Amino acid sequence: MSLNPTPKARVENLVVQELQDEVLIYDLVTNQAHCLNASAAFVWKNCDGHTSHDQIVSAFAANWSCDSPRDLVEHAIEQLHESHLIQSPQITSRSSSRRQLLKNLGLASAAALPLVQSLVAPKALYASVNCACVSNADCIVQTSCPAMTCGPSGQCV
Repeated sequence: MSLNPTPKARVENLVVQELQDEVLIYDLVTNQAHCLNASAAFVWKNCDGHTSHDQIVSAFAANWSCDSPRDLVEHAIEQLHESHLIQSPQITSRSSSRRQLLKNLGLASAAALPLVQSLVAPKALYASVNCACVSNADCIVQTSCPAMTCGPSGQCV
């Protein structure tokens, strides 16, 4: 993978909550929540636009005992880029697949594998109202509901 030599993490329009072993990030633009494990969070925090890719790899190797720190950092940066948490664009895509990376890692390296888990979160409007329904008419009558159609789960959609 050919990466930007000084990757920069996106920090605007994000709500960041650091926990003991992970970082939770809520993207206010896409309404996506991202959970970065410790190694992915380490890479994201080091993507400051000034630290070079090679320096991030060296720092990663110093913090995690692993066989291929460069592959792991590249994997983390690719995941962060796919999650729109890196500002700097990728130049080319990864030459080997994630499956191949996992296959090539030793057991010690697997523990350092960066992981970014993402999910789309409901908008606050949808989460804060109770729009239970039996028919479409129920949704129309409830002025607090953001939708007009009764979905299969009994919620206005």
